Amino acid sequence: LNLVLLQKVKRMKTMKLNGNFTGKLFACVTALALTSLLAEAQTFQPGNAKVTSVRGSAKYSTGSGVWVPLKTGTTLKQGAVVQTATESIVDLDLGENGPGVRVTPSSTVALEKLIYAGQGANGVIETRLDVKDGTIIGNVKKLAKASKYEIKTPNGVAGIRGTDYAVSVKRLPNGTFEITFTSVDGTLVVAALVNTNPQTVVLNTGDSWTPGSDVLRTPEQLLAFYRNQIRQLVAAIGNLNLFPFPKPRVVICVSPTHGTKHHGGGGGGGGGGGGGGS
Repeated sequence: LNLVLLQKVKRMKTMKLNGNFTGKLFACVTALALTSLLAEAQTFQPGNAKVTSVRGSAKYSTGSGVWVPLKTGTTLKQGAVVQTATESIVDLDLGENGPGVRVTPSSTVALEKLIYAGQGANGVIETRLDVKDGTIIGNVKKLAKASKYEIKTPNGVAGIRGTDYAVSVKRLPNGTFEITFTSVDGTLVVAALVNTNPQTVVLNTGDSWTPGSDVLRTPEQLLAFYRNQIRQLVAAIGNLNLFPFPKPRVVICVSPTHGTKHHGGGGGGGGGGGGGGS
């Protein structure tokens, strides 16, 4: 009798173990299926930038080292580099990845990454612009939580969630760069490493900051210039309904910025120079 009972207990344990295994296997398969469906739903496709306006002279390269004159109506793909001449301006409609960026005189910017999944408020984007020299002025829509909008500079990367901004890169005689971030409208939290020391500042509407210096109030004339440039940009890309729009909080991270120096708002001055070109 004891032997019979022992055999029954063993069979019950085996059935229980098999049941647990089957349940776990089912849960695992279900999770993998859901992950696959989510991945499929978020499949990224390449974006592009349409040139809506060219004033003056500009050119672009697709990475082959060959430069081609830039004309209104040209569609640029991820990886293209845009360069403006003196007294020249280019407006770019990034579509789902923007909407808009103005490349000011004597500037060079690479469209390093332009991809998106879905459209509208629920769409997810990944935008990365590499500002090598000069100034860009941007209008960024409110982004989904999973989206990324980054601006690279020679000394760091800026991440933006949705606001009107200006980023200037100025090459100094000693080979370092002076980077200036300006909040045209909205609130920006900027974190940077300055000579290996972390530094964080909050920029409210109208504030400018060059890592390594104090936060300064942007001169009213320059701030008015930036705002006027953004109005022109939004009009050029045909999205008048996007200005003005609610300005959510923005987080910017810049690292590192070794050797940067402040010269009384020199980065902002670079943008002012662009104003003369317009």
